[in-house]
Amino acid sequence: MSILNEKGNLTLALVLVLISILSAMTLALFVYADTANLTRNMEYMQEKFLMRSEIERGFKVLERNLDIANSMILPTRRIIITGSHYARTYDTTSKIEAVTIGDSKNSQPDRYSIIGFARSRGKNHNSPVHVSQLTRESRYTTAEVIRLSLAGFHDFNDIGLTTNDTSTRYWGGDVIRGRVHSNSNINIEAGGNNEYNGIWPCFFSKVTTAGVFQWPDGMGTADLIFRGGYEEEVQPIELPTIAMDVRQFGHNIYTGNGPSSTIFVVEVTGSTWNAMVGNVQFTGIDSMWHYTVDPGGYIVIDSTVYNIRTIKDTIWTSGGGGSIVGSAGMVYNAKLWIRGSFGGLQTWACEDTIFLIGDIKLAGTNLGEIPVESPANMTDCVGIVSEKNIEVKYGYCDPFQSPNGAGFYPRVRPNCEDGGIYIYASLCALGDGEGNPNYDGVFTIEYQHPHRSTPDAVLPYLNASGNVVDTLMTMLDLHGFHNTGVAGWVNDDTFIPLGTPGNNSWPGNLDYPFYNPLWPELLPYRERGNIYLWGSVIQRRRGYTHRSDSSNPNRAQNCWDFDNENVGIPQYGSLVTSQNLPHSPSAVSTTGEGYIKVFRYDERLDTIIPPCFPRSNRLIFVDFNKLSTQNAYHQNDD
Repeated sequence: MSILNEKGNLTLALVLVLISILSAMTLALFVYADTANLTRNMEYMQEKFLMRSEIERGFKVLERNLDIANSMILPTRRIIITGSHYARTYDTTSKIEAVTIGDSKNSQPDRYSIIGFARSRGKNHNSPVHVSQLTRESRYTTAEVIRLSLAGFHDFNDIGLTTNDTSTRYWGGDVIRGRVHSNSNINIEAGGNNEYNGIWPCFFSKVTTAGVFQWPDGMGTADLIFRGGYEEEVQPIELPTIAMDVRQFGHNIYTGNGPSSTIFVVEVTGSTWNAMVGNVQFTGIDSMWHYTVDPGGYIVIDSTVYNIRTIKDTIWTSGGGGSIVGSAGMVYNAKLWIRGSFGGLQTWACEDTIFLIGDIKLAGTNLGEIPVESPANMTDCVGIVSEKNIEVKYGYCDPFQSPNGAGFYPRVRPNCEDGGIYIYASLCALGDGEGNPNYDGVFTIEYQHPHRSTPDAVLPYLNASGNVVDTLMTMLDLHGFHNTGVAGWVNDDTFIPLGTPGNNSWPGNLDYPFYNPLWPELLPYRERGNIYLWGSVIQRRRGYTHRSDSSNPNRAQNCWDFDNENVGIPQYGSLVTSQNLPHSPSAVSTTGEGYIKVFRYDERLDTIIPPCFPRSNRLIFVDFNKLSTQNAYHQNDD
C-alpha cells in the first residue's frame, strides 16, 4: 500500500508539474500575443506618423516646384529605430502627381495628389536589423492639394496702403465671406455696425497676412472677428506684374497704337463679342481767346489773351467680333472698355487700364441674383485682368449708339443712373508702380473729385461785323480762365498741355478742363449708387471707391496738381456760386463722392475659375484632417 501510495503521489506531482508547464506556456503565449499586438500597433502608429511626414515633405517640395506637369517621386528615406528589445527599419517616400493643371481650356484650380509611403523591415527583440525583410504590409496615405487661384481670394492686397500711402482698414461695416490676404499688416478697427459682430468686422473665411494684425482701437475678440481662422507672418503670396497665362495661352484680340491714342470698346452678348475702336487723333492747336462780358450783357473777344490747347478727335470704327468662350483674350497697347452679359467661361485682359462702362453680367443669372443659389449657375464665370488699373467709368460717349446729326455720339452715365453697377467677375489689377504709389494697380472709380464747370450755351455775341447775334459758345471756362501757371492775364504763345502737374493758376472751385470725361458739365454727380460685386478683388494697393472731403488733406490748398492729389477745393463749399452738386438718383449715401460697396464672395470660385486667371503660389490641403491610412498596398521589393 505504501508503494502504491507513493506511486499515486508521484503521478499527482507529475500532473501538477504538467499543468504548471502548460499554464506557463499559455501565459507566455498570451504575453507574446499582447507584445506582438502592441508591437504591431506601435509599428502602425509609427508608419502613420512617417506617412504624414512624407505628405509634409511632398508638400514642401511642391511649394518650390509648382510647374510639375506629370509626377515626381522623392528619394527614399531609410529610418532606423532601435531599443533594448526592439529594432525596426522603415523605408519612406512620397509621390507627387499633377491631377489637374490649369491652361487656356481649364476652369478648375490646379490640383495635386501627394502619396506618402511607409514600409517596415527588420525583426523584433535584440536581433540585428535585417533591411531585406519585408513585413506583411506596406502602407500609404493620400492627401489632395490645390493651388489657389488668385480668384479664390475675396479680397487680396499686395500692399495694404492706398495710393496716398495711407493705411487701410477693416471695420464694423465689413462682413466678408471669402478668403482675405495681405502681404502687409492688416488694421482691424472698431466702428460702423453689422448684424453679426456689432462694431467689429466679421470674416467667415480664413484671413492671412504676411505681416501682423494691428488694433488701433484695442484688440477685439478674435474668435468672433475671425470665424474662419486667421494667421500672421505667413509666407507672402506673390502678385505677378503681367498676365502671363493670358499672354501664353489666350487670344490676341487687338493691338492698338498706344494706350493714350487707342480705345478698344467691347460689348459681350452671351458667347460672342463685338467691338468698336476709337483712334484719338491730334488735329491741331487752338487759341482759346479770352471772353469778357460787355456792360451790355454780350460776349466780347479779347484777342490779346488766350489759352493754348491741343485739338483731339476720336474717330470710331468697327473692331470686329468673335468668341473667347473657354479661354481668354488680351488687348495690347490700348485701353479696354468693356460691358455686357457673359456666357460660358471668359477672361478679358489688357496691357493697360480697363474701364467698366456698364454691368458685367452673367448670361445665366438674373441681375441682382446670387449665382451660387438655386438654380446654381455653374457655366458662366468671368475674369477681368489689367496690367494697370481697373476703373468704374463715370461717363462716356457711347460708340455703339447712333451719332446725332452733328456726328456726336450720345453722352451716357449708366454706372450712375441705373442703381450703380453690377459686377459678376473676379477683378485683378496687377500694375506695378515700382515705388510710385500712383501707378500701382488698383480697382477704383473714375472722376473721384467732381466740380462744376460751365456747359456750352447759346449767348449773345458781338461778332467781327459789330452785330450782336445769339451764338453757341463752347468751352466757356477755357475762354474765361488762364492756364499757364502764371498769375494774371498774359500773352502766351507757348504750347501748354492741359493737365500739367503743379499748375496752380486754375481756380480750385472750378473743374479742371477734361478731368471730367463729360466735361463741361454744370452739375456732375457726387454719390453714384452702389457697386454690387459677386466675385473677388485682387489689387496691388487698395483703390478708392468712395471719397470724402476730410480724407484728403490737400483739398485745402485750392490748386490742381494730380500727381500730389491737389484737386481743388470741395465744389459744394463756401466758394460755390451755383447750386450744390447733386447726387445720383441711385445714391444711397450723401456723405461724399463715389459708390457704396456691396461686395459678396462668389462661392463658385472654390470649384471653377476664369480661364488663365493669375495663379498664386499658395497651396492648401483639401480635407487634410480626413486622411486615411490604407493597408496592403504592395510595391516591388526594390
